Amino acid sequence: METQRKYQTAEVWLCQLQIQSAFRTWRWAAKSHKTVRCFTQRVKKADRKRLLSAALQAWHKETQARKQRDLHLSEKYFTLWALEVQRKQSERQLRARRRAKWMRLWRYRVVERREQRELTRLYWDSWKSQTAASLLFTQQHWHEALQKAWLTWRKRHIRNRVIATYTASLNRALLLKALRLWWRRALALGFLPSRAPARSYSL
Repeated sequence: METQRKYQTAEVWLCQLQIQSAFRTWRWAAKSHKTVRCFTQRVKKADRKRLLSAALQAWHKETQARKQRDLHLSEKYFTLWALEVQRKQSERQLRARRRAKWMRLWRYRVVERREQRELTRLYWDSWKSQTAASLLFTQQHWHEALQKAWLTWRKRHIRNRVIATYTASLNRALLLKALRLWWRRALALGFLPSRAPARSYSL
């Protein structure tokens, strides 16, 4: 009975030892599994960090390279754009200078033509005025010359008529005087009757 009790006690104790051993084994296994899982998680986390860092570094390098390429392309295209803008601006300035030059030339020609027309009109007016004055002077000169010639001819004609009348009257008076003298002489000599002629002549 005592032996059986010891046996049972030993069996219980053995069972407890087995249970404790199994529990320790399970606990160790659980701790080991947890440790492995934590280690695995740490490794995975470290790998993720390393991969993420590598990816970030690669992305940063790619971004920097892209930025450099974009900056280079931007500078290149900006330089080309600036050159194109400068070329277009130079062409616009050249066209503007040409337009201003042609506008000044056109205005100069317009002013010159206007001045030529004004000068031609002045010359025409002056020529008309001089021609009219010359014609008027010529007409007046011819009128005065004709009038003078007419007056001269009229004076000469009147003077000739007066001279002719005076000469005729003088000739008649001289002839009458000569006839009277001849009559008196003839009467004194007895060639004619004593009666004097009835007709008398006077100046």
